[in-house]
Amino acid sequence: MKEAIAKKRGPIYEGFKVLEQSSNAKADYKMRGPVEEWGRAPNINTGIAQSDAKAAYQNSLIWAITGKQAHADKAIEIVNAWARTLKKVSGMDGVLASGLQGFKFANAAEILRYTDSGWTESEAKRCEKSFVEAWHPTIEHYAYFANGNWGTAALQTNMAIAVFCNDRELFEKTVRYAVNGAGNGSIPHMIVYPTGQCQETTRAQHYAQLGLGLLGGAAEVAWNQGVDLYGWGGNRILNGFEYTAKYGLGEEVPYQHYLDRTGKYGFGGRHNKYDKISTVSRGGFWPIFERSYHHYANRRGVPAPYSAKVAEMKRPENHSRDHVGLGTLVHWRPQLTQSKANQAPGTPAGLVARTTDQGINLTWVKSVDPVSCTDAENYSIHRAIKSGGPYQAIAEKVSTPEFHDTDLQRGGLYFYVVKAANKTGTSAASAELPASATLPGPWLSLDIGNVGISGFTKFNGKNFTLEGEGKDINGQSD
Repeated sequence: MKEAIAKKRGPIYEGFKVLEQSSNAKADYKMRGPVEEWGRAPNINTGIAQSDAKAAYQNSLIWAITGKQAHADKAIEIVNAWARTLKKVSGMDGVLASGLQGFKFANAAEILRYTDSGWTESEAKRCEKSFVEAWHPTIEHYAYFANGNWGTAALQTNMAIAVFCNDRELFEKTVRYAVNGAGNGSIPHMIVYPTGQCQETTRAQHYAQLGLGLLGGAAEVAWNQGVDLYGWGGNRILNGFEYTAKYGLGEEVPYQHYLDRTGKYGFGGRHNKYDKISTVSRGGFWPIFERSYHHYANRRGVPAPYSAKVAEMKRPENHSRDHVGLGTLVHWRPQLTQSKANQAPGTPAGLVARTTDQGINLTWVKSVDPVSCTDAENYSIHRAIKSGGPYQAIAEKVSTPEFHDTDLQRGGLYFYVVKAANKTGTSAASAELPASATLPGPWLSLDIGNVGISGFTKFNGKNFTLEGEGKDINGQSD
C-alpha cells in the first residue's frame, strides 16, 4: 500500500485520494465530543459520535500509511477523550449505535496500539476499559428481536473489541454466534439460503447490503486471527454478496418465501409486506464490495463476477456513516500466486456441539494462515472428563472441521478442545467446549404430540438448551 501511494500508482493511490479528501481525515479536525452518553431512538449526540468515530479511524489510517505524526496525535486525542468520558450508549436503536460506530473506534485503537504512534499502554488499557464498560453492554446480547443488520452490527464490534482487549473468551463466543447464533445476525440467518438470498432482501436493498457489509467486517477481523468465517458454509457470505450484486445490476435472481427467526419479518409474519424481493434501492451500491471481492477473487481464487462488476463500477470506493469503506485503498490486491504456509494456522474457534443418537457431533470454523492464505492441513481433537483437563487426544489428522465422537458414555459430560496444524506447526488449543452425550439422568427429552420437526435438547454442565416447534400444546393429538 505504502509503495503504491508513494509512486502514485493504480487503484490504491486513487483510493488514498478519497481518504485524503475526507473532512474527517484532517489532522486539524475539530473534535465534536466527547459526551457521557449518546444513542439512537431517541437520538442523543448521534451526529457527534458518528463524526468523531470516523475521524478517529481515518486519522489513524493516514498515520499508519504516511507516518505523519499529526494524524496519530489527532486520532489519539479523539480516542482518549471518548475513553475518558463516555459512560453509555443508549436508545431503542442502541445496538446499531454501538455496533456501527464502536467498530471504527476499535479499529482506530488497534492501529494506534500496534504502531509507533506514541499512544501509551496505560492509555490503551483505559480504552479497553471503555470498550468493556461503555460500548459492549449495549451489544453483548446482540438483537434477537430485530432485523439482521442489528445482529451483524453487534457481531463485528463484539469481535473487534475481543481482539483489541485480547479477550479469548469473548472472541470464541462471537465466532460461535456468527455460525450458530439464534438471532437474524448469524451467517445462516442473515443469508438465509445457499442461493445468497438475505433476510432483508425483502425489506430493501440498502438494508441487505448493510447486513452484508457488517458480516464482511466481522469476517475480516476473524481472518486476521486465522479463523475463516469468509469460507464458512460453502462461502455463504460470498453467495450473499453475489446474489445482492446481481439483483442490483438488473438481473433476475431466485426467490423463496422465508419467515425470519423473530416470526415478524417474511412470508406469514406479522409484517406481511416482506413476501417478495424489494425493489427499494435497487441499483444503488454502498461501500462494501471491494473487501469481499478481493478476499474471494484474489486471496482465495474464487470467482465473484457480480461483486467484481460492482467493485469496478464504484472504484475508488468511498466511505459512509455506517461503513468504514475505503476498500480500494485498504483491500485492493493482485491475485495471490501459489503460497506455502509460513506460520502455524490460527487457533480453531466457533466450536459447536450437537447431541446425536450415537454421541456428540463437533463442528468448528476452519483455521488458516492469514498471511499465506493457506488452510490448516488437519486437526486433532482432545477430550477430558473435567474442565481444564487433563486432555486425551481422541482423534488426529482430521481433515475437515467436524468430528463425531461416538466412543463415550451416554449422559456423560465431556470437555473438548481442538488444535489445527500444517507443515509449519500446530496452533494453540481452542477454547474449551463442554458437552453432554444426551441428557444426564433422570432428565428425558420427548416430543409432545405431532410435530413437523423433532425437538432437540443438550446440556453443557451449566445450562440446558431446548429447541422445538409447534403453535401450541392443545388438541387431541397433543
